[in-house]
Amino acid sequence: MRTPFGSLLLLSSLLASGCGSSKDATRVDAPPPNRDVMASETAPPADTMTTMGTANPLQGVGTVKRVATGYGFTEGTSWNAAGGFLLFSDIPNNTIHKLVPPATVTVFRMPSGNSNGLTWDPMGRLLAAEHGNRRISRTNEGGALVSIADKFAGKDLNSPNDVIAKSDGNIYFTDPDYGLTGRPRG
Repeated sequence: MRTPFGSLLLLSSLLASGCGSSKDATRVDAPPPNRDVMASETAPPADTMTTMGTANPLQGVGTVKRVATGYGFTEGTSWNAAGGFLLFSDIPNNTIHKLVPPATVTVFRMPSGNSNGLTWDPMGRLLAAEHGNRRISRTNEGGALVSIADKFAGKDLNSPNDVIAKSDGNIYFTDPDYGLTGRPRG
């Protein structure tokens, strides 16, 4: 969840429903791609929203509220339904934070390898796209970190950004070159 000004904003119902991102929401009556939209048009009421093609789980549940501030750049939110908490990365501050609802935020891991995307594998272990360490890591039970991908075709990864694990155990991630900060491209 990218937030300007170093704030973490959450929709309270995201915590309850385990949804990943409000950016997944699309308007039911969104204009076709080539239609010109007049500046005077207004957004439809919340009851005309959908999330990923289904009824909006946020409808009538809550409002956006500021939970915490003081972060450099937050992203990579990942809800842990079994534990009832949310993890998020503060990329420039090299930290993964843990939010326990309604508003308790603690450090989960520091340093984080400038982690960005976070997700859980089918066994409930944390996967992190660490662009600072140029790898995808897994946090095993007990907290031990393991690098599960750091090279492709004999070259270092560039800057792993987002990561997702499929239910069959396959892991997919992006590896753009825009987080290299002067390091050679992989």
